[in-house]
Amino acid sequence: MRGLVLCLAFFSQALFAQWQTNTLPLGDDAEAVLHQWQSAESVQIELIWFASEYGVLPQQKQIAQQLVERLSKQYAVRVSLVDFYEALFRSPSASALDQVPPAWTGQVISQLHSEQKLTWLIAGNRAAQTVLLGLEQIQSKQALSQLGVLMLNPNLYLQTPEVGQAAQYLPQVAHSNVPIAILQAELSPWRWRLSELSERLAQGGSDVFVQQLAEVRDRFYFRPDAMEREQALTQRLADDLLRLMRLQLSYLFKHRQVELIQVPVERAQASKTLSLQPYKGVQGLSLEVVDLQGKSVSLRDYQGKVVLLNFWASWCPPCVHEMPSMQALQDKFSPDEFVVLAVNLGESIEQVRAFVAQHQLVFSVAVDASGQAVKAWQVFAYPSSYLIDSDGVIRQALFGATDWRNPEYEESINNLLH
Repeated sequence: MRGLVLCLAFFSQALFAQWQTNTLPLGDDAEAVLHQWQSAESVQIELIWFASEYGVLPQQKQIAQQLVERLSKQYAVRVSLVDFYEALFRSPSASALDQVPPAWTGQVISQLHSEQKLTWLIAGNRAAQTVLLGLEQIQSKQALSQLGVLMLNPNLYLQTPEVGQAAQYLPQVAHSNVPIAILQAELSPWRWRLSELSERLAQGGSDVFVQQLAEVRDRFYFRPDAMEREQALTQRLADDLLRLMRLQLSYLFKHRQVELIQVPVERAQASKTLSLQPYKGVQGLSLEVVDLQGKSVSLRDYQGKVVLLNFWASWCPPCVHEMPSMQALQDKFSPDEFVVLAVNLGESIEQVRAFVAQHQLVFSVAVDASGQAVKAWQVFAYPSSYLIDSDGVIRQALFGATDWRNPEYEESINNLLH
């Protein structure tokens, strides 16, 4: 008898430890692909994880599996990883994800969620938009309860703006009405905007919880170049998500509804460039930082000189890669005429000193440990650079890294000097 019990236990565990691929009809002969893991026939907790612009990832499956294993000690659980890309006949990308009809997302949520169980929607990066658009489709027709949302490093901007321009949020952000928990990596430009994002989400009635993960970058849990700290936090990510789920529990039972926003959402992808472009943002921006000796530094100190102002971080590979060419650009000009001012965002003076010594940088480096410049200068990506003339007018700007040895940059500076 004991052998039979052990055999049945092993058989049950073997069934449990297997992903199954199913489909869910979306209409018009389209189907969503569902990668599912279920601990029992009758489900008490439903986890629906929507694929981001990076697709369904092996790391995502591993974390989902850990969630089910922990929860299944007390509850019957199912996790579904939702992939719309086959239905779109597209490979994973931000532009493809933006083509997912909100009705599809709403249909998946409607078919998998019921008020006989607790449901959490999980979304990383740009998939957070997919979730809010799908929820709006349902909540504009009926009130929902027993449902929460978990967002990993959410990108809720319509598009990355031109340098110096304010970013626009997805309109549904300010009209959401659902418990939302955000896990945000600290080493990201977006972390400086967490309070702003939380306020916008709360405008429509959402109860917002935020946890910042120290010393890791966006996408840390599936980066091929993951650092040791990022690998360690990936191993405990399921526990972090469970903790946020528990915080949301008392907020899940309120019936919540929203009004449908009638204005169509336009999410055109911003064109990317690797060179300086004309600056169209606000002029007269101030900058108050400190140098590596702790002395206050202001843009006013460089009046009469052409300045290349660069915002960067030592954990940002593109920032690091462009530093030698930035030094080469500085070497072409007298510091009495042209100055590279590289402002580190969010790190300590000690960290930046060590970085400068290691890379043998001799151009001007300063630190903005509190990230105050991020909002004023509309920094949405690292690195970001601004070319400022001798009168303090911002002439050109660039989001992203470049090779500063390109002759066009020397020409641009020469044009401002003469």
